[in-house]
Amino acid sequence: MKYQLIAAVSLAFPTLALAQAESTSPKETVPDEIVYKPLSLPGFDPGVKLAVLHGDLEGTGDYTLRLWLPAGYHLPAHWHPNPEHLTVLEGTFQVAMGDKFDAGKLHSYPVGSFLYIPAQMSHFGATKTVTVVQLNGTAPFKIELAKPAP
Repeated sequence: MKYQLIAAVSLAFPTLALAQAESTSPKETVPDEIVYKPLSLPGFDPGVKLAVLHGDLEGTGDYTLRLWLPAGYHLPAHWHPNPEHLTVLEGTFQVAMGDKFDAGKLHSYPVGSFLYIPAQMSHFGATKTVTVVQLNGTAPFKIELAKPAP
């Protein structure tokens, strides 16, 4: 399952990654220029869209991406090999730490909220309305499904 997720993420990002290679020039993006692509990963329901604003998600160096999540979406418990910095730009993002989705543990973060999630820390989330979050971190960006404790 781990390798299926890595393969799915790799297939989802190549064209985005090539267009966003590390540069020594300043990078500017205005809202009308942001292009979201569907994010399709095993274990995740369809509906999430991703836009890479900066960096190569499969390479090295820093990245900035945005996730657009539909109303009523549930993110399964997962983790990333590197820390992530998450900022809520639109809507209210609900997040909790743990290896298994538990709606009773979710905490709501309104627009402007910031979360730092350490490397390899399992977390899950949900939305009630359309929500946009921005993630900043160090590539490679990978998503691993959490394995609940027995």
